[in-house]
Amino acid sequence: MAKYTRKYVEIHLTQLKNNPQTSAEYSKNYGGSLPNHLYKYRSVSRNNLEALRNNFVWMCTAESFNDPIDSTVNINFGRVKTEMVRFFLRNVNIIVYGAIKEAARLHNISLDPSLSPEKIGQIAQLCFTKNGNLKSRESRLFMIESGMPTSFQKTFEQKIRLVRDLDVSSITAKVDELLVLFKTMNDNFQALKLVYSMASNFDNNAMWDMYADHFCGYCIEYDLRKPRGNDGRQKKLSFFPIIYGKKKEISAGTILDLAIAKITDSPEYEFRVKELEIQIEMQLLTKDTGWKGENEWRYLLDKSGQENKQEFPFEITRIILGKNILRRNQQIIVSIARKYGVPVYKQEINATHSMIEYKELIIL
Repeated sequence: MAKYTRKYVEIHLTQLKNNPQTSAEYSKNYGGSLPNHLYKYRSVSRNNLEALRNNFVWMCTAESFNDPIDSTVNINFGRVKTEMVRFFLRNVNIIVYGAIKEAARLHNISLDPSLSPEKIGQIAQLCFTKNGNLKSRESRLFMIESGMPTSFQKTFEQKIRLVRDLDVSSITAKVDELLVLFKTMNDNFQALKLVYSMASNFDNNAMWDMYADHFCGYCIEYDLRKPRGNDGRQKKLSFFPIIYGKKKEISAGTILDLAIAKITDSPEYEFRVKELEIQIEMQLLTKDTGWKGENEWRYLLDKSGQENKQEFPFEITRIILGKNILRRNQQIIVSIARKYGVPVYKQEINATHSMIEYKELIIL
């Protein structure tokens, strides 16, 4: 699992966010980096046997996970809000100056090199009446002196007005809007993502005990080199390794960049939203190191009206039975394996070496 680092996951999320139609080369490279096999530990139940018999899986949303902090996000809302309001109040001239420069660049306009944040503040005082109304004559004169064409007037006046409009209450309201957006993103990921969790190994005794009914269940092996259908390479893009470690707090800087883009009506706003989404999803794919032994992978789908019952995109290539499985349950699973033409292995205790071995059953 060493190669599946935080950076590995971040690069993949960035690729998917910025280039939804991924290239064939990227799909091939990412798919080739995944494990050959993934494993699902299961208890014997009517629903699980039905899924195995009919070759589908039950997916769930993150809201139902057994880890109470799984798929939660680390952010201090109060501190972020305070820092953002303070920043805007101290730097409003710099923010508006940057917005004007960006807008001019998009309109292919060269500004007077002497234009500065300080000058923006001075001009804002000259261009507005005490009642806050814009003085169009003063505004046009300043534009001419700064080398701006009249076609840029509406954009310039929209930006310069921010110097007057951004006060404590308006900034707080804007920040509150963004924090609501942030919470919505988080809630949507938890409620609108279908998840199928697997492990990268089949011989984890703790997993057999916890997820396979104290060794009375079974474990399904999926081969990611054997797709069901023609879009296996594309389906592999939906597989993510879990990162184990401390959740990296969503930075005030990320939300600040988003706030600046929103308040100044910047075309970068959508990009900043995606940037925040990546940070949120990175946190939702991070678990405490106490779970590291699970070596978890997740297959993720957008819920989008889909049912929890889904066809898994790769073939079953082996079924492994727990050492304590009941005889009748063993017979049922063996008959299912015979249908698929896949081998069945079973755990056996090697008392001499104090270990569990996995031996293939003879299926007649």
